[in-house]
Amino acid sequence: MVRWISYLRVLETQAKTGEIAMQLGVWHFQKDEWGQAIKFLRIALDKGRLEHPEAAYQVLGDCYQCMGNERMAQEAFLRAEGEGHAPELSPGLSPGLGLI
Repeated sequence: MVRWISYLRVLETQAKTGEIAMQLGVWHFQKDEWGQAIKFLRIALDKGRLEHPEAAYQVLGDCYQCMGNERMAQEAFLRAEGEGHAPELSPGLSPGLGLI
């Protein structure tokens, strides 16, 4: 799996959309690697053209919440609501955003 993730990191640098970075962010979140998850979720949101930007903000909020940063978590959750209805799934996953 680590080799596959390394490959995706290389592909992400060349991607024109944030979808690969989003998947990497979700993967890191599920591994409790919140700093790395935040890094890739920010890249995904900066690149844009996400199918579910609200899900990226939802997972970003979940990361901040896990790190104890309630202010940043609340900001991310508000952005998720602004982008569309954030799904009520646990933990911070959206339909179609499974593991790679």
